[in-house]
Amino acid sequence: MESIPQTEHEINKGPKVIALATLLHVIVSIIVGLRIWVKVHRRLSMSLDDWLILSSFVLQWGLYIGMVLFVEIGGLGRPIIVNLAIDRNRLVIDQKLYFAGQLVYVTAISMVKLSILFMYRRIFPTHLMNIGSMTLGAITMAWWLSVSLVIIFQCDPIHKVFDPFMTTGHCISSYTFFFANGFPNVVTDVAIICLPIYEIWNLQLPHSQRVALASVFSFGLGATITSLVRMLPYIRAEVRTDLDFTITLVDPIWLISLEVGLATICASLPVLSPLLRAFLDSSLFSFCGSRKVHNRPAVLHTVQTIGSRFGQRAMAAGTRRLGHDAVDISLATFERLEDEGKDEGKDDRVNNNATQLNEDGRRKTTDL
Repeated sequence: MESIPQTEHEINKGPKVIALATLLHVIVSIIVGLRIWVKVHRRLSMSLDDWLILSSFVLQWGLYIGMVLFVEIGGLGRPIIVNLAIDRNRLVIDQKLYFAGQLVYVTAISMVKLSILFMYRRIFPTHLMNIGSMTLGAITMAWWLSVSLVIIFQCDPIHKVFDPFMTTGHCISSYTFFFANGFPNVVTDVAIICLPIYEIWNLQLPHSQRVALASVFSFGLGATITSLVRMLPYIRAEVRTDLDFTITLVDPIWLISLEVGLATICASLPVLSPLLRAFLDSSLFSFCGSRKVHNRPAVLHTVQTIGSRFGQRAMAAGTRRLGHDAVDISLATFERLEDEGKDEGKDDRVNNNATQLNEDGRRKTTDL
């Protein structure tokens, strides 16, 4: 301890990591809580994408707890020479926490991706979307399985991963491995973000609403960019061999939580649109004259109206029979993210509205 320069003792990035991670997980907790509240408040059943988000959310708190332990017990954010001087066993603890964190991360991010894909299938029940979501879902599961197996069997013997002082056996380069698996991770992210764009662009909506709606589903680019930035320390580690383990891992571990958190927020935004719409319809916004549907931001008005299982059929039929009025009926009546139990009732209301308008038209013609 006495031979270590004082400047090394003063380096400690751990508290900053905990502060940022705490803020992130509080925000994600609020978003997920609001998502569940919207479901309960609207008396909608929990769907598979909701359960996947909840499962990932639990794992994200596991990542947070592991990060706190990494900082407080393993010395993350402090120079490795200081950690070894304090307790030689710290490096063993670091390796165990890092190993567990890797498995939790790949599982959590895979669950979020699958949740988004299942949500796509509910919102856009088309043949193309079914094929695309199933294909990307299979690729995501294959990526999760392959990465998990490599993490588990990265050393021979396996327990060498927990013992950095073990002289026998060998391990693959963890930096090279995570750089290699990061590339397909980013590719699948981009593919999932682009998947609904074609369906959105074919909706019978104004151009501005389609752009606004596409921007909601493109929010996940933040998670993709985070994943790319997270690979930079691994690239530097391949070039330099003098990097400090407990300092180098600060950014990748923090960015892991940020990536999964942003992906969770992205997956929840379409579900939260009724809450945002209700907020804009509150008395505060009513005072400003924004209670009218047409004064809401286009994206909030649009997310609620697309992709019901009968929406395209009813809209097409209504357009043929009622002209411009059919579009107004469809936008006012079709609310996305409803459970299938309410679909039939909505279909009846649309048909009743169409029948009523036809009868009114016939009466007016008779009167003339």
